Amino acid sequence: MAEAYGCTVRTLSRARADGVDLADEAAFRNWQANQQFNPHHKKQAKPLADDAEPEYFDDDEPLNLPRSQNYDEARIRRTDLDSRKIALQIAETRKKLVRVADIREEITRVAAALQAGISRMEGELPGILEGMTAGQMAKKIRDYADDLILRLQDDLSKISNREDL
Repeated sequence: MAEAYGCTVRTLSRARADGVDLADEAAFRNWQANQQFNPHHKKQAKPLADDAEPEYFDDDEPLNLPRSQNYDEARIRRTDLDSRKIALQIAETRKKLVRVADIREEITRVAAALQAGISRMEGELPGILEGMTAGQMAKKIRDYADDLILRLQDDLSKISNREDL
């Protein structure tokens, strides 16, 4: 019979184990056609039930899941679903990342504020410090610098708390 069907005895044994009527050549050929692309015939994908609901991703895009006819189609569909899942994870990660250009812009803004504070200090302090002793000057300079640092800290805390960064 193996010679008549042009296959091996092992193929006939597998067909018989799968419940194929070997006397019906059309049934055997149909079984064989489904096996030629499926080297792992025991790993047949289970088709969706007729009343099965489609699955949904977070973005409510329905997944049109047709019935699997063989193992290869199921593997291709699985790979497609995995790639969609990875694409969603990448999109979520991008939302959490901060662009380098945004960080540079904010640092430049803070540096400009620091430079303006130092320039203001150079303009105001000489008149304030005139006639003071060294100890009084040191205290006045320290107070002025502390005020400048507090303003810069406020700016930096605003940067770290921004939602759009």
